[in-house]
Amino acid sequence: MIALLLILISTYPWPIRQFGSAHSVSATLGDARGTVADPRFHRGIDIPAGVGTDVFSITSTDSAIAPAGYDYVRVGDYYYDHLMNRIREGDSVTGILDTVNTPPTQIGDVMDYPDGDHFLVVGKVILIHYKKDLIKPEGYVDEKKVSPTLYFGKDRYVTINPDTLVIHRRK
Repeated sequence: MIALLLILISTYPWPIRQFGSAHSVSATLGDARGTVADPRFHRGIDIPAGVGTDVFSITSTDSAIAPAGYDYVRVGDYYYDHLMNRIREGDSVTGILDTVNTPPTQIGDVMDYPDGDHFLVVGKVILIHYKKDLIKPEGYVDEKKVSPTLYFGKDRYVTINPDTLVIHRRK
């Protein structure tokens, strides 16, 4: 069954400065990616930021996971991807939520990414919400009641008008 996901990110600080201010999101959890032959869904949110922007962890850990040869850092349930100048494997991290008298630990910088300057945050899904009136009895989303947004790479999105939607079925 397809479920519409609602991620409540407004209750957490953002992992870039200003922590408590609103920031843009260029891709969301569940965006369609890949190809028809190899479909996949986006596994987090993309936050646009310039190359070299400081990135901080939301939570703390005594031992961060930052494997050599990769461009991510994992702190607890959160992955921060597309980073350069990362902390080292096993480093201690003070997260934004745990700072009172000390500043948070910078875990890396936004890298120059081929699809546009941004970084990816993947966290634990804490709530799945869907409206029952949008789901058909077969368990699929009723395409006549939603305006899906399709991702076409970089910052290109298209919203479909349900009134003019043509559905092609596989044979």
